[in-house]
Amino acid sequence: MMKKFITVILLFVGLLLTACENGEEEICKEDQTLIGDTCITLSANEVKVYNAIKNTQELDNYQFDLILSSDTERFDLEALFDSNVSKTTSEDGTLVTYYKKTDDLCFENEIYNGVSKERQLKCNENTGKYKLYSDFTYDMFALEDGVFKLKNEYLDTIENVLEETFLDITLNNLDIAVLDGYITNINYTMMYNDMLYQVQMEFSNFNEVSVEYIGEVK
Repeated sequence: MMKKFITVILLFVGLLLTACENGEEEICKEDQTLIGDTCITLSANEVKVYNAIKNTQELDNYQFDLILSSDTERFDLEALFDSNVSKTTSEDGTLVTYYKKTDDLCFENEIYNGVSKERQLKCNENTGKYKLYSDFTYDMFALEDGVFKLKNEYLDTIENVLEETFLDITLNNLDIAVLDGYITNINYTMMYNDMLYQVQMEFSNFNEVSVEYIGEVK
């Protein structure tokens, strides 16, 4: 079960990344923020969260570290993302997985204990989108004890995102940390199969990652 859960977490992270296209933006007043095609006046904290969500969604080069734990097990994982290539490594190094998107083709090369298993994946329009924080909006969070906590009325919204893959999930809480215009941490607890899981995500090394796909595909 743990491996299946890790796989879904990575799908939310965006195993294969695609570039974002920005159109022309309307010029807003100094005290306003452009959201969609409307200029809106936000509080200082709302501006901070809005910019962090927007900037993080547009990233295609960063490091992602995950800790998934329960009372009986723990899994640590490091993921590196560089444009259309990514690499994930388990804490003990026994499992390394590479992902690559070339035009309309996607590839995965899973190397377990030195044995490689490469396959072609089906690409779709959602490839590369981190659906979890793609559904975040600036008004979902309230600052508390130095982190932005998901308001209770939005727990069901994010829970529904997770339930698209796993049924019968209960999201207990979620918070994000924001620094220098990016989301740097996402932490949450959830019930799944009658077990409580803690998920800790850390984002770092923005625009400083270099990854080369290892496999037969070039």
